[in-house]
Amino acid sequence: MQAPIATKLIQDGMVGGHWVFLANCHLMTSWLPALDKIVEGLEGKKPHPDFRLWLSSSPSPLFPIAILQRGIKMTTEPPKACSRPSHVHDAVLIPRRG
Repeated sequence: MQAPIATKLIQDGMVGGHWVFLANCHLMTSWLPALDKIVEGLEGKKPHPDFRLWLSSSPSPLFPIAILQRGIKMTTEPPKACSRPSHVHDAVLIPRRG
């Protein structure tokens, strides 16, 4: 189970100032509500100034809107002549507050 590992990585990153990248969040739909609460809780805590949380996901109606609203969104698009490769995902950066 990846959820406890991801949660610990986020907690350790907040304390140590690490960058944390969680890939393919759309595959962990059962954990997305917990991730939403973790991200919401970042505002009340004082994470290390160097801490960054990067998330990648394919488009999903189950991805919490609140996470998208709190973060900086980046998308990658293929050239107009090409179709989107299956390995290309959207990413969300949760910015540092303060």
